[in-house]
Amino acid sequence: MNRKIGTKLILALLLAVTLSISVGAIQGHAASARTVRDIFDAKYYADTYSDVYALFGYNRDMLYNHFMTQGIYEGRCASTLLDVAQYRRENPDLNAMFKNDWDAYVAHYFTRGIYEGRDPGVSDEPVLMETIPENTISSNVTDKMIDDFYSNSVFVGDSVMLGFRNYAMKNADTYLGEIQFLASGSFSVNNALQPPSSTSTHPIYNGKQRYIEESIALMKVDRVFLFFGINDIALAELPDVCDKYAELIGRIQEQSPDVEIYIISATYTIEGMGGKKLNNENLATLNTMMQERASENGWGYIDIMSALDDGKGNLAQEYCSDGHLHQNTAAYDVWSEVLREYARTQLEDTLENIDED
Repeated sequence: MNRKIGTKLILALLLAVTLSISVGAIQGHAASARTVRDIFDAKYYADTYSDVYALFGYNRDMLYNHFMTQGIYEGRCASTLLDVAQYRRENPDLNAMFKNDWDAYVAHYFTRGIYEGRDPGVSDEPVLMETIPENTISSNVTDKMIDDFYSNSVFVGDSVMLGFRNYAMKNADTYLGEIQFLASGSFSVNNALQPPSSTSTHPIYNGKQRYIEESIALMKVDRVFLFFGINDIALAELPDVCDKYAELIGRIQEQSPDVEIYIISATYTIEGMGGKKLNNENLATLNTMMQERASENGWGYIDIMSALDDGKGNLAQEYCSDGHLHQNTAAYDVWSEVLREYARTQLEDTLENIDED
């Protein structure tokens, strides 16, 4: 055989084998990759972005939460398999269909995009945050718009919400400083429906205990965020808790008909630290039921529980302050990020509806 021809043949075979191995590895991953979480590489994300590593180290849950609530909107990459943000930018047809459904982009790439020859967008030198134009993806939603979403609102709830109020007070120089609170220990929807008294747990507003709906009417807020359930499920059946929740909302809307209502999911306890009825299975069921009620009645629903999950349906240890259910600064950092992402999504949807009209 001619030596030149033989050399070319060998090189061609080596190239074919290399490509086969590379594509085969990706196709093998395609069998299971359907969500961002499936491909999220915590070590890669932390090693690539030193500012993120400085905040969270190699804590996978916190890194993932940062990526989903902030990093992905800054154009950061968190996988060597697929740059989800870049994949969205480079495929306007997918952006038109999926918008902010990031899991849909992952599922599309591994089930169709790879076979259509679409570029996964992964670079050997990922673009760092400081070189990415502000709001690369959500160009019409600014940070000020997100801040303003909460500027005339009140957050209502129990001792877990009381912890968030204390966190907000320490971060009063941020958007959190504009939020008002009606929170007290052991507060519940059942208590909220009872008359205020010297022995009740109704929060004080303007120096006086009042019905929640009365305080909210006096505040003249635009949005009400409700966090209840933990102190209710030990005393009543879940459908009854939902009914009382709805009754309280009805009373709020009766006095403040233009107010927007948002349900914040109840959060878990540490594994095994609940009670007979106050357990994580019941808390998850209550959230599902209230999410359905929210959808039926036009209320907003914000899922905080999932962001604090240890992956097994419990409050993650690193977010707990007392070994039971109360939360620490790291947890409320997550709350803040989830709230901002929720506002971003709501504002994007509003702007898209305006454009369509």
